[in-house]
Amino acid sequence: MAESRYQVMDFLQRHRDQIIEKVKWTGPIVEAAVSQHLIPEELMHEVQRTVSTQEVMRMVFTALESEPPQQRDAFYQILKQMEPALIQELENREAEHRQEEMESDVGLSYGKTKKVEEKMPKLQAETQRRKDTLKRRRLETLRAIEDIEKLWEGTSREMSEMEQMRKRHKDSNGYGGKDED
Repeated sequence: MAESRYQVMDFLQRHRDQIIEKVKWTGPIVEAAVSQHLIPEELMHEVQRTVSTQEVMRMVFTALESEPPQQRDAFYQILKQMEPALIQELENREAEHRQEEMESDVGLSYGKTKKVEEKMPKLQAETQRRKDTLKRRRLETLRAIEDIEKLWEGTSREMSEMEQMRKRHKDSNGYGGKDED
């Protein structure tokens, strides 16, 4: 594990519960933490009265929460020395989890690309079908407009002819302004 301060802090925070649960020998850890002034000496006296290893580790973690990052770095090193199997197990799990996430991300991106590639011919066919439908409708619309224009021309011509016939009829019946005696 790359051991930057922030990574150590995050590691301890993420695995706090597992560390509290699985640490076997709290005595040497607490003694090392007190000797390096990571936690107050008064805590040592409280720890000696505490029976549960989990409770001891909770007290240590609680005491470290208010300490600067350097103190947590040192505590992490103590844990690595005193509980190497536990810390290695947690680091391995974390590395595996990161690897799985990366593979999952790559798989998802590959899967998405694959799905898009599989859908592409269908999408292209659908797009072409829609284009063809639009062209057909456009041609039908243009034909309908031409038909309407022809009908309008025919109607206009018929109306003009009817008007001329009325006019001739008026003229022939004497409605042209002459008086009939």
